[in-house]
Amino acid sequence: MTFYIKPPQGTVSLYKLYEEAEVRLQYLVQINQHWGDATKISSILTDNPRLASKSECLIEGSRKDQISHFILRFVCTESRQLQDFFTEAETQLFEYRLKCGGAETFVRCLTALKRHIQHSLKHQKLSLSHEKWLQELLRIIRQIITSGMILCSERQNCSHCLRVPWTMVPIMVKNHTVDIIKGEAEIKCQHLLPLLCSVFHGTLEFGIKQLSLYGGDLFDDKRLESVRRSLYKIYRKIQSNGLRLQKLTLTHRDIETEAPFFPLCMQQLHSILLRNNRLRHHERFKYTLFLKDIGLPLTENIRFWEDFYSKPHCTSTSGCTHSWAGNDRKRYVYSVKHLYGLEGGRKNYASHSCSSLQACHPQPTEVRGCPFTSTSAEEVSTLIKKFVPHSTNILDNVMKEVVLGRPSAACQLVFAFQVFIHRQSNQSCETETSSIVADKFVPERENFCNSLNLSNERKELQDISMLTNKDHGRWKPKLNLSGFGSKDCSRNGDARAVIRSENIKYDCKGKEDCNSCHSFRTATKARSEHLSESSGIMLCDIEDLYSLLPACSFTRPSHYYLSVKQEQGVIHSNN
Repeated sequence: MTFYIKPPQGTVSLYKLYEEAEVRLQYLVQINQHWGDATKISSILTDNPRLASKSECLIEGSRKDQISHFILRFVCTESRQLQDFFTEAETQLFEYRLKCGGAETFVRCLTALKRHIQHSLKHQKLSLSHEKWLQELLRIIRQIITSGMILCSERQNCSHCLRVPWTMVPIMVKNHTVDIIKGEAEIKCQHLLPLLCSVFHGTLEFGIKQLSLYGGDLFDDKRLESVRRSLYKIYRKIQSNGLRLQKLTLTHRDIETEAPFFPLCMQQLHSILLRNNRLRHHERFKYTLFLKDIGLPLTENIRFWEDFYSKPHCTSTSGCTHSWAGNDRKRYVYSVKHLYGLEGGRKNYASHSCSSLQACHPQPTEVRGCPFTSTSAEEVSTLIKKFVPHSTNILDNVMKEVVLGRPSAACQLVFAFQVFIHRQSNQSCETETSSIVADKFVPERENFCNSLNLSNERKELQDISMLTNKDHGRWKPKLNLSGFGSKDCSRNGDARAVIRSENIKYDCKGKEDCNSCHSFRTATKARSEHLSESSGIMLCDIEDLYSLLPACSFTRPSHYYLSVKQEQGVIHSNN
């Protein structure tokens, strides 16, 4: 398995160079999106005939493989966002190849790596830090070969062990898979694969820095510059799914009504802001970029933060006690303009990707990153209950993805459920409209509906509860029927069952002053937060969501929101 230390040589046509790099880029995007699901990864080429027909550049160790890799390495030198994606996706491809290759692959990989490091140390111009990294990597490779770890057939019960500087394996240290002893990480035989993936990731990062420092001739070539711009546009188009807002942009007053359509990570930040009127620095940074990417102009973004920071902070535990006055105001306005590329280095920042949020591990007092990776399974279950009804096995499947370490898949299931609810709501509205027309000719219909037998409704819900707990598991809580039939909720005779959190409540016309429905603030928000249907309980099965998953491809929180709005017909595709 190649570490791509030695650059390719020879000549190649500009068209072929671009075509092979494009194919590799599309393949890496697929790898990154489906990471954690070996079945989907193995079927990428079979499901994409056009990609498979040009997949020679994906043959490991081939010249086309090296050329396509190094061209993409060149492309990502001027974009931190693309660089983060590239290093992560290439590391995932490297790991996938190692898992599929077997013991012989390890031997070939380390033998070739040893030879390429020696060649690079002798013939390439390297920075001091890069040279020290390769020397330490060479020492580790020799230690793996001489210890017999590379040929071990029983890795899980093996006693082989080696020590490396902890700076060589920061990913393993962050994941708590190694013990640190006097500044060195103790690597057991069963962790050989994570060790190689960690040093591959570090070597790739050094390679990109090396190219930025000593690749002057490449950056001066106008032909390669056109290739770089074209590939970067393709990457942005793939990542955004071709989504864009219409000319009508958002205002700061729209955020409150749009928040229910945000992904879970941004809903968390919005809830904290509503509660405390403040966010910590990193949280504010992420939320500002998110609002920018979903269509909030600079002036509206500034007014959004002014509204909150002009109010007194609710608690000192929020981590921020500044206000929108004096020098603080100037600082906050400057920071927002900086993120829009109008101050400082004039860099137009993009919002955080899902992968970067998933890799973020916040401090105990912070809410940063992805909830599916930075919080416990029990907390995640509590957070997503308002999205998922208890009458289905959807919650089980979402939690299954969380436990298996597939946060993107879990978020896609939640998104697919929102899409399903929206489509069902549209159908319900059409049905309700037809009923209203019919009521003009059948005035007795209202009295008939108000005389519904409560025992029959209770029986229907009990049947749903039995269905839900048929295959009882850890993540299948039973329906709580204790508050069913609240008097407050039936004051206007318009009782429609709604599943929300762990209780059964009515979506009644008197929800503005109803005790049981105190959480209903507006009719619009009620429809988005409470998964209701005019004709009763809305049922949804996991099979219904799986049919929607192909259209649920997003790689950043802003695309999650834009995809929801596209489903609602508010925005349209560039394609």
